[in-house]
Amino acid sequence: MFEADLHQTLTTVCPRVYPDVAPEPMPARPFAVYQQIGGETINPVAVPTRDDVPNKTQARMQIAVWASTRMSASETMRQIEIAMRMASAFQASPLGGFTLDYEPDTRLYGARQDFGVIHQV
Repeated sequence: MFEADLHQTLTTVCPRVYPDVAPEPMPARPFAVYQQIGGETINPVAVPTRDDVPNKTQARMQIAVWASTRMSASETMRQIEIAMRMASAFQASPLGGFTLDYEPDTRLYGARQDFGVIHQV
């Protein structure tokens, strides 16, 4: 459920969104990829029973945008940050500013950002 909600949120900004890596042949630009790169466990304070296990979890999600120009990569990432903050299906907050990148083999400009996301399990 969460991954579908995340995918839908990202496609409101960028119609080409993929989990983990972009397919071959390379899609039209810009495109975005996302992956979970960790997260924090939500534990109850008391010794838990099966009924005490939280129905929410926290994920650290990394979202990367690849585009033909620096400006396109940066603007798409800015719009993704806004969409993530405004999402109603989950709670997301940036874990810092985004990092800019350049991939010389593909001649693509990139921007990536990590988010802390709390969502239903």
